[in-house]
Amino acid sequence: MGIWNATRAKRPGVYNGSVFAVRIRPDGTAVMADSGWMSAGDKAKYRFVAGLAPVRTAHNDHVMQHLKRYDMPLAYRQRMNATTFVCDACDMTKLELVVRGRTLEGYAKLFGPETAGKYHVEPIEQAYYKGALDMRDPAKPVWADTHDIKHGEGETPAGVYTDPLIIVVDGMWHVHAAGQPFDAVKPLHVCAPLVGQAEWKEAWALARRAFGLLRAGIEQVGNRPSALKRRTGIRSLELADFKVEVGRRKSDGKLVIADVLNLDSMRIIVDGNWQDPMAYLSKDPYRKAPPNVLDNPAKLAELVLNTYMLGRDVLAELKNLP
Repeated sequence: MGIWNATRAKRPGVYNGSVFAVRIRPDGTAVMADSGWMSAGDKAKYRFVAGLAPVRTAHNDHVMQHLKRYDMPLAYRQRMNATTFVCDACDMTKLELVVRGRTLEGYAKLFGPETAGKYHVEPIEQAYYKGALDMRDPAKPVWADTHDIKHGEGETPAGVYTDPLIIVVDGMWHVHAAGQPFDAVKPLHVCAPLVGQAEWKEAWALARRAFGLLRAGIEQVGNRPSALKRRTGIRSLELADFKVEVGRRKSDGKLVIADVLNLDSMRIIVDGNWQDPMAYLSKDPYRKAPPNVLDNPAKLAELVLNTYMLGRDVLAELKNLP
């Protein structure tokens, strides 16, 4: 969730989002504080989880420190305390880039059951535009800001498609509804790119490299002997997918990874068990939690923290890699 530029500030430089509070400082950096809330693309699944904020903040720090070892261009600077970190303020590209090393249940529902569980040496790459395509008048499609068209956290009006999937065909954007079965011959809309070709390529180069470094690192953690493996019995680990946003640093215009990378934005498969989303180190156990768990704070905290604390311990092992 790339919100470094705090464009929704209620007062200058301050933004209170669904998951983070952001404060832009005079020196061009941003302070981000995890709120401990979780969302899952559905207003009915928006809950506070006690104890989550420091665990999720640790995820991000472990991932960013790993990427720093390889000189990845990052907005991230350092962790300040248990739930807060500092990064460079950025102007975002309005792209959400998804890289999939293994295609799982959600992908298979959209692109065909034969894709379920398929491992990709060369990952699948998908781009989503961080905006809304208003097709309420099909003869006059209009691009809009998602926040404006939903009036904040409201429902999306019928005929409006938020964060749509972008397929590039002969230099044109073929726009498809996210979360709906894919039909290559029937895009919602075809238009000229809203992101320049050079920026598109540069953004993908960053996302591709970050995924490759993290995928290799997590696989090594799963293969190397460690106290974690002895304690948990884990035999193997695999980064199945992640999503990331990039932005240009306000200070120098450099395109960088400008997002939070934690279990909210990735799926780690344990011991090859890709068939069971409840076993992933990811947000999936929360997404699939039944109402009796969602509405019971103690049960919800147990479900989420069991997953997220193991994820924290796995990602912490990245620093021990040679």
